[in-house]
Amino acid sequence: MTTLNPKWNWSGELPVHRPSAVIRVVVLDHDVVGDDDLLGFVELPIADLPIGKFVAGWFTLLPADRLQGTAPERVAISMFEKPKETCGSVYLELMLDTLSGDPSDEFYAWCLDPPNFKEFSRTGYFKKLNAQAISDTAMDLKFAVFDQFARPFMAGLTYILMWREKILSMAALLLALGVSLRPAFIPAAIVALPGAVLLLLSNETRRRRMATDPSSVALDDMGYTLVAELCDTNAMRDFLERVVVAMHGTVHQPDLLRQFAAFCWDGGRPVTTLANLKQQLRRAAADLPEHPFVSFSPAALQIGSLVVAGGRSGEVISCVRQPNMSQGGCYEVRFGPEAIEELDGESLEIRPDFRWISNPVVLALIPDDLETALMEDLLLPLEFAQMYVRLVVDLVNYLFSWKRYDASLATATLCFATAGLLALPAYHGLPTWVSVTVSFAQVVACLSLVVIIFVAKSRLMICLQACIRAHVKYRAHSSKRAMDWPFFEEDHAINARRSSSEQRRSLFEEDFAMGPPEPEFCWSFRQVGRSSSTCFT
Repeated sequence: MTTLNPKWNWSGELPVHRPSAVIRVVVLDHDVVGDDDLLGFVELPIADLPIGKFVAGWFTLLPADRLQGTAPERVAISMFEKPKETCGSVYLELMLDTLSGDPSDEFYAWCLDPPNFKEFSRTGYFKKLNAQAISDTAMDLKFAVFDQFARPFMAGLTYILMWREKILSMAALLLALGVSLRPAFIPAAIVALPGAVLLLLSNETRRRRMATDPSSVALDDMGYTLVAELCDTNAMRDFLERVVVAMHGTVHQPDLLRQFAAFCWDGGRPVTTLANLKQQLRRAAADLPEHPFVSFSPAALQIGSLVVAGGRSGEVISCVRQPNMSQGGCYEVRFGPEAIEELDGESLEIRPDFRWISNPVVLALIPDDLETALMEDLLLPLEFAQMYVRLVVDLVNYLFSWKRYDASLATATLCFATAGLLALPAYHGLPTWVSVTVSFAQVVACLSLVVIIFVAKSRLMICLQACIRAHVKYRAHSSKRAMDWPFFEEDHAINARRSSSEQRRSLFEEDFAMGPPEPEFCWSFRQVGRSSSTCFT
């Protein structure tokens, strides 16, 4: 029956093993198809409930979008102000009791480790899956790590090891040999290395050559020139493969493309322009229709295609010029709400399109918990990693590209000054008092580490930590202020009744009006009508 005032009249007992537990009461609707929707919820911290007393009244339900984070975090927030009744209220009668009938058992229960609370999405109870955002973030992270950092680093290392600049390679070899003969200078050499690299990269021409990688170099005439300076046919083939893909083509025979690449450079210089090179590739595809080593699609990009241009993500909104066998197309691309540019199709890189996963029909097949987990446990870490990696990569590129001459020079100077300080002890030796101090510090550190390792997990230390935690928590919740919960409105009529268990405790409560007595500090054992019962039973 459909009603806005349902009555459940359910009663039962819920076992609670830890006073730090939180009970969550949820109200759901009933859907014939799909999961039931959460209408509202309320959470009750067990530690604030008085033992042996009825607590009855109306509890204000919180909306589903407040179900974020862990239960202790949500309870702490709900204690600040009275919530607005936007989802209704639920009437509950509660009474907390101990199985042994001894209220002091609560103290020993605080000695137990706190429960593992389920953590909900911090952006809401349910997070709709956005597969495209996950893909774009992962691709941007890959671009920052590999294209902007790892590949230029490996290209610079290859530049030195392949003796493309003989004086530089000879200096690196002599430095490595010198450090190998005097290992004491290794720390100083490691610190001085970034400063030396900074000074080497102050020359713009050398900087471009050392960072040249055919897999990441710009697809323009400058990139073509830098790859030609490598005097490497395989590198030129890799560059041409990227050019063909950018022209929305396909490489069918890499060996023939390598033969073509061998004639694209001569003596470390390009033999033509990149535009002419593209025309030759298109003519080669047209002249060899039966066995082409490359082919190009005459179809235009579809409206709505996701593309990347110059590191910016955009979407094709119209086709200005249709592509053909002699030239590529031209498109209008939207990079933002008001940023629309007309670009050549050969300068656009296709992005993976996962927007179809956001179709309501597809999302209906994916469990809500899985969607929320992917958005919370996958997308958020990726976004944090992207933010910090991008920050570090931009800072490194900022320094090593000498965009701010003073900042780069100061960094290089700092590296050399630090290396000099590290080299002095290696050259002259350490003073006696420094050696004695360092040796004493090493002994103290080793002894402390050994003691901590062997004592941290001992029964004595575990019991001490548990008792301290129990005393702190027991005192913090001794007032049992459940009646002061902002989300609770007491029913005075029902609370006037006393259960039989409460009547049995009346004498005890009169004697201890300020709350149950706190047990004496114990290490291992307790004596409450039973002999030798351990604290952690």
